[in-house]
Amino acid sequence: MASLNILIEGRFLDSYIYSGNLFLLDENYILSIYKWDKLVEIAVSKHQVEELESLLKDSSQQFSLDINEIFISSEELASAFSSNIDLGLWPSDINVFANILYVSSENGVVRYDLDYIKGELGGEFTIFDEMSFAISPNSSNRVAIAAGKSGVLTFVPQSKSLSRNDLREFDSDACTDVDWQSTTLITNTTFGVKRADFMPMPISKDFDILEEFYEKFREFKEFIPKINCKENAEFSWIGGDRIYSLDFDKNIIVESLSRSEIIASAKSNVESKVIKAKSSSFGAVLETDESLYVIRSDEPQRVYGEPVNWRVFPRAKFYSNHLHIITDDNIEIRIISPTQGDTLGFNPEKIDLLG
Repeated sequence: MASLNILIEGRFLDSYIYSGNLFLLDENYILSIYKWDKLVEIAVSKHQVEELESLLKDSSQQFSLDINEIFISSEELASAFSSNIDLGLWPSDINVFANILYVSSENGVVRYDLDYIKGELGGEFTIFDEMSFAISPNSSNRVAIAAGKSGVLTFVPQSKSLSRNDLREFDSDACTDVDWQSTTLITNTTFGVKRADFMPMPISKDFDILEEFYEKFREFKEFIPKINCKENAEFSWIGGDRIYSLDFDKNIIVESLSRSEIIASAKSNVESKVIKAKSSSFGAVLETDESLYVIRSDEPQRVYGEPVNWRVFPRAKFYSNHLHIITDDNIEIRIISPTQGDTLGFNPEKIDLLG
């Protein structure tokens, strides 16, 4: 498995990468933004390796390099600093989509406007003020919230002026994880995995008459989809144009997101109980109580023992094969090369950038 590991020195709790900005949450709950291009510049200055710069800026490509590790010190990281914000607590989840940062925690869900060019945060708005476990944003400022005992909530703004009145209960079943990509919302609830399919967001250039677009957009905002249960699924999640499910026999089933037909299936060969599962372009990542595994089309590869945290970026075309692993003394950004035989990965070109 060809890979490049970027070690960044520091004690962190979480990370996110979006549009040239690396978000790092430190042990004091300060969320800092660093310019990725500056870190790329530092890495390239240390290693004069052909194609390194292009790989770090667009990691979706297959690659094979003469190096496998790059170290960035805390002082070098500081040189890429843009701004920070004191969150005051350890978030349950963070997510960035359409130039908006979302933070969920025991206090609820807050969103911040992001100037991705400057790497700075602006306007703050509290969407929900009770315990929240996970968030998954979508187009047109919408976001799904896994709110524990409060179930699944959706925030669907009806106008440019944000209002708490636009927060709705979507499903009353207790939920700790959601995944809303493209037109599909997956909820992992105490009563099983559920799927709901929304209307695609209308695009104004597809309409000759502007009023017809506005009418369709109102319909899009008000649409309430039917919720369907996914049988024999312990977890489900989305990557690219595919939906993945881990069944109770530890098999991973891959379906087409649009046609609901099975594309592939593979045994995970992970014996311990899985507590979290996501996919990247290089394959599936499963976490158990004691280890983190990458599952491709062959035997599982144990990539770490017990991480503080980890994250993949199935919605980010340029970072779709990043695996961020938070350890005790640094963050490991592993860039893993996809291969043609990765039945559990996906094509980054198939990512729905609108949702």
